[in-house]
Order: sequence, then C-alpha cells, then structure tokens
Amino acid sequence: MTDLGEPIKVLLSAHFDGTNPFVDQFVDSITPAASVERFSWPTALRGDYDLLHVHWPEVLTRGTEPALVRARRVIRLVIRLRRTRTPLVQTVHNLSPHDPGGRLDRFLLGLLDRATTRFVVMSQTHQRMLAPRQVDLIAHPHYRDAYPASDATPRYRAALFFGMLRPYKSVPALMAAFSRAQIEDSTLTVAGECRSPAYSQELHDLAQRDERITLRTESIPACEVADLICSHSLVVVPYSQLGNSGVLLLALSMGRPVLVPAGPIANELKEEVGADWIHTYPAEEGRAALRRGLRHALRAGIPDGSPDLSGRDWSQAGRRYVEVYRRALGRPQRRPLLSD
Repeated sequence: MTDLGEPIKVLLSAHFDGTNPFVDQFVDSITPAASVERFSWPTALRGDYDLLHVHWPEVLTRGTEPALVRARRVIRLVIRLRRTRTPLVQTVHNLSPHDPGGRLDRFLLGLLDRATTRFVVMSQTHQRMLAPRQVDLIAHPHYRDAYPASDATPRYRAALFFGMLRPYKSVPALMAAFSRAQIEDSTLTVAGECRSPAYSQELHDLAQRDERITLRTESIPACEVADLICSHSLVVVPYSQLGNSGVLLLALSMGRPVLVPAGPIANELKEEVGADWIHTYPAEEGRAALRRGLRHALRAGIPDGSPDLSGRDWSQAGRRYVEVYRRALGRPQRRPLLSD
C-alpha cells in the first residue's frame, strides 16, 4: 500500500493504447494522482497494486479459453481482493452487457459485482437503479479534445449512424425507417466496423434498395472521425438499449444534434443540453415513430451555437475519480494532485 502522499497504484482493466479515446482521456485525467498499470491476469493475481478499477467487466469473464480456466481466474481474483482487502471500483457503462452471456458468465459477473467496493455511474437514472449500494455519479465526459477540429461543411438533411455495427443497435430498423420516411433531399450514412459476415450482408442488402443510403462496413480511422460527423447534420443513435453512449457524447462534442429513443437517460440529457440538441421518439411505437423522429430532426437542422457540456469536463471527472479511489481505500480527502 502506498503512503498518503504517493500516487495511488491503479490496475485498470481497459487498454489505454490509442484505440479508445474514452480510456485514453480517462488515464490522462487521473494522472499524476494515480499511477495506472494495464490489466493482466498475472498482475491481477500476484502483482502489487492498491486498487483494481474495472470498465466493462465482461472482458474479465469472457474469452477464448475454456470455461473452467476463465471461472478459476475470476474466483481467484475475488478471493485475493478479499484477503488483501484491495478495493474494486467498477465504472458502470451499461447495467448489463450488450451481448448477453450464458449462465457461467452471469455467475462470474455477479461475483465481481458483490466484490465491488464502489460503483461509478454516469447518469442519475443508473444511480437510482443501483441504490442502496455504494454509488458515485460522474457524468460521461465530452470528446472535444479527443479529435482534431474539423472544417467540414454539413450536408443538408444528412443523417449519420456511426459506430461498431452490432444487432442491438437496431441499424436495419433505422435503414428501413429512413427509406420509408421519404424525406425530401435527405441522405443516410451508416459507417462502422462489422465483425459478422451475415449481419454485414443483411445491411448491404438493405442499402442496395435505396440509393440515398451509403454503407461503410469497415473501421473508421481516427483521423476521419471528426470530418465524418461534422459533414452530417444529424447523428442517429437508435439503440434498443440506450445506456451511456459514447457516440452520443461524441456527436454533441462536435456540435451535431442527436436522435435517440425516449427514456430516462435521454430525458436527463435533454434537460442538460436542450431539446434542440436531443431529439427523441417513442421506440415502443416501432418504426413509424422512428420515421416521424427522422422527419422532425432532419427538418429542424443544426441549432445555433454549441451544446453546454461544461459539466462534462475531463479535469473535473479525473478529480472525482481520484476522490472515489480515496473513499474506496478509506483515505482522508486531500487537495488533488491534478492541475486545474
């Protein structure tokens, strides 16, 4: 265990290798108050660290190894944390994994949940749902510093879906709703990596039916992200399970309005940044509601100015995370080592 004045040794279960701007900015925000080491099983089971911080816990419970190997590792980790009284902090990006696992996966995730000292959530909705457990609220920070500025001109009534193409994101429903909406002078771009050949083929078949739809089923290089988003006038996030969407915050960070299913989290964001930036539709009413939402949002265009994301600054988030670490470790609060 480090002394009070030394950086907290954090073992982080998310790779900070330039592939995920959230994780990279997170690591920067807690340094130098924390010394961060990338997670590995040898370090987790035998290494020296003050605290384990888990993002996306299913990464620890899943893999290509036999189920018995994965189960033994997680159980050994939980036992070690309890014996050494090492805190586990878990950031809740979503209440449950987007891709459901089997019974063993749910059992192991339950073990990690019960071993967690403090949960960090990103919305008041999730804070209420996880009570009365030890929960801290730290809003998902913005991405205004993560990508270079873009001078791309937004195309008129151009909608964009951006991000990895996975079934829970309801992309086929979006493409079908857009085609049937018949919005004059409108276009739809769907761009993101697709790892399922069958799903990719389904999307290509839908795109071929409407010449106004452009489909890119490959990973978008980081250097193209800003221009891609800024060249559109609306970003659509039609997920069947809307949690703490990084794409949604990315769109707002770049000054583009978003269309999302109505719900508690969407309502929180709408109250924060305004209804001009967060358009909603009742997803339970099906594709007709999505068509109406597309018509309204595309005709509304891009609002003047930019959304107020002042409460989502990374330096503020970093200080809050270090405070969470100190509470988990049972240390007194002190003036942060982080610069303002």
